[in-house]
Order: sequence, then C-alpha cells, then structure tokens
Amino acid sequence: MGTDGLWDVLTNEEVAEAVSAFLSNCDPDDLHRYTMAAQDLVMRARGVLRDRGWRITNERLGSGDDISVFIIPLMYGNRQP
Repeated sequence: MGTDGLWDVLTNEEVAEAVSAFLSNCDPDDLHRYTMAAQDLVMRARGVLRDRGWRITNERLGSGDDISVFIIPLMYGNRQP
C-alpha cells in the first residue's frame, strides 16, 4: 500500500518486482524485512539527486510528492511454526 508519491513514478510491475527481489534476499526470520522493503521502495521512488533534480532509473523524474509505503504480508498468518 502506498501514497501517490510512489505510484506517480513506479508501476505496479516495478513495485512487485522490487519487493519480490528485496524479500528474496532477506532472512525469512528477520522481523524488520517488510519495513526495510518499504524503505527501499521509498528510496526508489525518490531517486537520487543529480544535476537536473531527483532522478530514478533511465533518467525518469523521481517523485516530488510525499511518499509513504506499507508492506502488508497477507500470507503471514498461514506460516507454520
């Protein structure tokens, strides 16, 4: 779940790919992995500061809007102990 600052610059596919890639590299027992994945999305949407402003991949503009992101693990309750 994210505010328009995220969706203004990233597509559904880009977000899904980024979260999947991030979580696949995390320890499944790390309680902070969803928070870190959300922070990663915020940083992706903001981009990096360059000569011509904030840019994300392919020199696309980064978000100039507020960016809030929540990663909600819908399958978490089905995990076996």
